[in-house]
Amino acid sequence: MNKSAVASTQTIVIRAAMFPEWADLEVECTWSLGGTTFTAKTLRYRARDNNRRKGNIKMGLVSQGDTGWIELNNDDGIQDGEWHAFERSLSVAADARLATVHFNWIYDNFLTDLNMTGRQEVRFGKSGGGGRNPASSAGQ
Repeated sequence: MNKSAVASTQTIVIRAAMFPEWADLEVECTWSLGGTTFTAKTLRYRARDNNRRKGNIKMGLVSQGDTGWIELNNDDGIQDGEWHAFERSLSVAADARLATVHFNWIYDNFLTDLNMTGRQEVRFGKSGGGGRNPASSAGQ
């Protein structure tokens, strides 16, 4: 999205969890000037350490439109508890009020993979980094 045509930008962290496993996705959210387009750009991710490298990342956006689930990687998400740079962008037609960012992590496990989902709402016109998910600020 052209930076001169941006109404607001907010960075959020969404947590997907199924105790004791968890994954976080940091996302830069941008509204177009008139609020007719909402764009989410992933910045980085992390998942609880189990020394495996086969996690799956999906994201979906809902506002006026709905992208459905979009797979963003190819069964290669690193699960070591550390942040990993990961940039992908999705956009959706927006209603100038609210957009919901959905995050799905399929946590690769030794026996059964866990399908974990989180979401966060982003309001039109709100700028800054205040939209972080409180669960992600836990010292994990």
